[in-house]
Amino acid sequence: MRFHQLRTPKHVRIAVGALSLLVVSLVASACENPGGTKKREPAGIRVVSGAGVTDTVTAFLPQPLIVEVRDSAGELREGISVRFESSVERLRGFDQPTLLLSAAAPDPYQGAATAVTDATGRAVMRVRMGVVAAAGTVTITAPTLGLAGSASFTINAGAPAQLTVSPADTAVFAGGSYALRVGATDRWWNAIPTPAHSTTSSATSVATVSGATVSGQAVGRATLTLSAGALSRTVAVSVVPQGYLLAVGPDGVYGFNLDGSSYKRIVAMSATRSPRWFPGGQMFVFSTQHIGHAFVSDLNGTTRPLVQGTNPLAGEVWPHPSRDGQWVYFGGYNNVSRGYPYRVRADGTGLQLVPGFVANDRTQGYPTTSPTGDRVAYFLEASSSRDVTMRILNMQTGQLVLQNVLGHTPEWSHGDTIAYLDVNGNSNGPIRLMSSAGAGDRQVGSGSYAFGIDWSPDDRWIAGYDVASRRLEVVQVATGLRIPLPYSEALSEPAWRP
Repeated sequence: MRFHQLRTPKHVRIAVGALSLLVVSLVASACENPGGTKKREPAGIRVVSGAGVTDTVTAFLPQPLIVEVRDSAGELREGISVRFESSVERLRGFDQPTLLLSAAAPDPYQGAATAVTDATGRAVMRVRMGVVAAAGTVTITAPTLGLAGSASFTINAGAPAQLTVSPADTAVFAGGSYALRVGATDRWWNAIPTPAHSTTSSATSVATVSGATVSGQAVGRATLTLSAGALSRTVAVSVVPQGYLLAVGPDGVYGFNLDGSSYKRIVAMSATRSPRWFPGGQMFVFSTQHIGHAFVSDLNGTTRPLVQGTNPLAGEVWPHPSRDGQWVYFGGYNNVSRGYPYRVRADGTGLQLVPGFVANDRTQGYPTTSPTGDRVAYFLEASSSRDVTMRILNMQTGQLVLQNVLGHTPEWSHGDTIAYLDVNGNSNGPIRLMSSAGAGDRQVGSGSYAFGIDWSPDDRWIAGYDVASRRLEVVQVATGLRIPLPYSEALSEPAWRP
C-alpha cells in the first residue's frame, strides 16, 4: 500500500513561522526582564576600579581611581565635572591630606582635584598616598547632579628613619634614676614598632644605663647614645647637686628641687623679680616690676608688703635678707630715677638708709651684707644702670673699704668671697670672684649670665641664668664645671634655699 504525503498550504506555513518567532522573542524578553519592562540602572557614582588599595606613605598608585556617573534616568553622562577630595588627618600639629590627587599630568598632586566624565560616563583620577599613616577616604561628588560617593584606601608607615627618645634632656640627683622612653618613626614621624637597640653613656662615672633605666652616679653631665642598626639618637642628662631653688617665671615665683621635682608656682603675680631667702628657708622676699614694691612670702604663697606702715618709697628693688634674718637690705627708690641702699627690719618696720651711707646724685643699689653683718656691698651707677662699679661699705665706721671695682650685682658668699657679673656695659656677663678686699679676682666658668646669681649653702656652686642657652645653670666654683637645668627655660634669677 502506498501512502501519499499531504502538503500544507503555503499560507498556513507562513503563519506558523511568524507565530514561532513571536513566541521565541517573548520568551527571551521574559527571561531578560520578568516584569516585561527595560531594566533601569540607579543614579549615582560607582567606583569602577582603583579603590581599596593598601600601600606606604608617599607611594604613587599604579592604577588610577575610575568612577562612572549615571543621572536620575540611569544614563551614563558625558561632560560632568566630578570633584575628588581627600580626608584629612593631623600630624605634628598640622592638618595633612591622607591622599594626594591629580586628574592628569602635568597637574600637581594635591588634596582635591576635579575630572570630567568621558563618552562612557567615566572620570579618572591619579592617586598618591599622603604622609600620614592612616585610613584614607576620597569623597567623590558630582555637584550638578547632586550625587556623591567615596573610595577608601589604607596608608601604612614607611621605613624606619629615626629613633625617638624622651626625655631628650633631664636632670637627676646622684643615686636617683629615671626611665628612657624609646620609639621609632618613619621620615614623616609616623610611629612604627620600636626596633631592638642599645644605649651607651659618654661618662659612666656620671650616669649609667641598664636597659631603659638611667642612674645618676656623681654630679656632672653625660650624653646617652641609643643605636638601632643605622639609626642613632643622642640625649643628655645632668646629675645635679642636692638643693631647692626659687626662680622667677613669666607669671610668678616658682620653687623646685634641682632635679626638677616638686616644681610648682608659689606666688602668682606678674613681673616678679629677684627672690631671696630668709634664713631657715621657710620665707622669702621678692620685688616687682622694673621699679616696684617688694613683698614677703611663705611657701604657700601668702604675701605681704615688705615695708609696713607708711612707705615713702616708690619701689624696693633687689631685696636681700641679712644672714641673721634681722634686716632686709634693698635698693630703695624715692622716685623713678634715683635709688640708694636701704634696709628695713624683717617685720617691715624701721625703714632707714643703710648705716654709714651718704647719699649723693648717683643711683646706688643691690646691697648684700657680709656674713658678719658689719659690711655691705653694692653698686654705684656712672652714666647708666649698666655702667657701674662696686663698693663695700663698713656700716660701723662709715668708711668705704673697697670701691671703683668694675662689676654688677655683688653676691656675698657664706665666707669672705664676693661673686659678681662682669657686664662691661651690657645686661649680662661672666661670673667673677674676688675677696672682700678685692684680691684673687678670677672668672668662674665660661658662660654669660643675667642679673641675679646666688651661692649654694656650701659655697661650692653658683646658680645663674645663662643667656646663650636661655636656661638656669649651676657652676662649680672650684672647676668652672657648668651643669644646665634642662627644665628651666622659662625661669631666671635663681635663689638657692639655705
